[in-house]
Amino acid sequence: MTTTTLPRPSIKKGRALLVAGFRQAYRPGQTANGIPRQWRRLTPYFDSLRNRVGSVAYGLVCSSDEFGNSEYMCGIEVSDFAGLPPELDRLRLPDQTYAVFTHEGHVSTVQRTWEGIWDDWYPYSGYEAADTPDFERYDETFNPETGVGGIEIWFPIVKD
Repeated sequence: MTTTTLPRPSIKKGRALLVAGFRQAYRPGQTANGIPRQWRRLTPYFDSLRNRVGSVAYGLVCSSDEFGNSEYMCGIEVSDFAGLPPELDRLRLPDQTYAVFTHEGHVSTVQRTWEGIWDDWYPYSGYEAADTPDFERYDETFNPETGVGGIEIWFPIVKD
């Protein structure tokens, strides 16, 4: 069990999203170096996608297992998938209810917030995890150069 102190989450209804970006599978121990490389690969697309929606970026945990293997997608919201460069992966997120947590601090410590959600909040929350990706939402105040700014974690839920 972690000792992360989490602020109380807000419960929000999330709308369906179309996300374009790069999806990568990871084994335990690979994410610390792999995910930053994945984001650097996506950076040139931030300003070049004609159908980009807003200025928010997403880090989606598409799947994970009990052995620590996971699949992560860094992406940008788009209005449609038509005309996207072929190298970009695509993901549709459904309308979903989420427990939304604010991450305080540097992006390198976001794993502690995730651990707090899974270990300290979720078991006592009265919710079930929904079968859809959870994600980090990096808003327009997030600065990728400094690693600080607006980061929220959206954890998909259904009432128990």
